Amino acid sequence: MTFKHKVIHRLLQIAVVMLLGYCAVTHPLQLGGGAQPKSPLTIQLSHLKQLSYLLMADAQEHDGRYPDSYPPVLPAGDPDQLGEFRDPATRIVSDWLYFPGHTIHDGNGTLFMASPPTVAGERDRLRVVLYCDGSAAVIREKAYQEKLARQASPP
Repeated sequence: MTFKHKVIHRLLQIAVVMLLGYCAVTHPLQLGGGAQPKSPLTIQLSHLKQLSYLLMADAQEHDGRYPDSYPPVLPAGDPDQLGEFRDPATRIVSDWLYFPGHTIHDGNGTLFMASPPTVAGERDRLRVVLYCDGSAAVIREKAYQEKLARQASPP
């Protein structure tokens, strides 16, 4: 790829993220369908999904291998705050947990990003997770721990 093509590709990535950020704020994802109130956790899920598009675009340029860390794929200044997880209960800002060394070919159900556990009651602790295939979900802490324990470490 020539330098000119790389610049154009990067500008398109930034434009897509900005558009997705606008859509996420004006029309957040609704979990489970129906007329549910807009949840801060749903917005965090939307941010992670947008971040997955950037990570997958980067992986496509590197033989399917995800980058060693996620900050380099963020747009300059991170205007949509995609690189931050904001706990819905406390509004405390944390970094996403990132598990490097994976590829887009690692299969469904392989975790490579997650939020810290939410600060809701111990029984209701939730995590927003991203799988290597680009899908994202909100899962209970227990399910997260089980998936992580079963998951093979990347080579």
